[in-house]
Amino acid sequence: MVALSCLAGVLLPGAANARTEGPYRGQVIDGETGAPLAGVVVVAYYEKKSPSWVHYETEFYDLDETVTDVEGRFSLAPRTLPISTPLSHVVGPIFIFFKGGYKGWRFKGVDYGELADPAINNERHEEAWRKFSNGEPVVIVKARAKTRNERSLEMGNAQPHILTEGPGEGRARRLQQALEEEQIAVRNLR
Repeated sequence: MVALSCLAGVLLPGAANARTEGPYRGQVIDGETGAPLAGVVVVAYYEKKSPSWVHYETEFYDLDETVTDVEGRFSLAPRTLPISTPLSHVVGPIFIFFKGGYKGWRFKGVDYGELADPAINNERHEEAWRKFSNGEPVVIVKARAKTRNERSLEMGNAQPHILTEGPGEGRARRLQQALEEEQIAVRNLR
């Protein structure tokens, strides 16, 4: 009977078997000017991985979405997620920071340029991620996209298939609206 109860606890996670992620707070700034960026869509999405015959199946689990305020600040509330079991594992959050005319993102103080020291950058990135994961505010830097191609690539990067197909489709409404506006802007570039 005890073994059956233990097995049920592993295979059927409940409220007692949960973990909390977040809160996540920060400010998004322009990489050239350091000015705060208002209107950046911030998406934190989660995936559920389950074993399959050959590899893990990945499917949409859930997401949180917000937009930065006039000072470039954002906040995502803590989220309770199930503990991993042999039959499923929820991973994330995976972040998207999208604003038309900009590309990529990095934590302030982390430089991925050609002359950057990878060891120092990895250490800085890990420290920033630790702070971010523990609810401490961080600064996110977005670089300006200087060409039509860079802007088009960023639109593709901001649309992972998990958010455009199946249960995730249509869930990131603010992101979808920002992407539609950027498509029009890029189309009108000369």
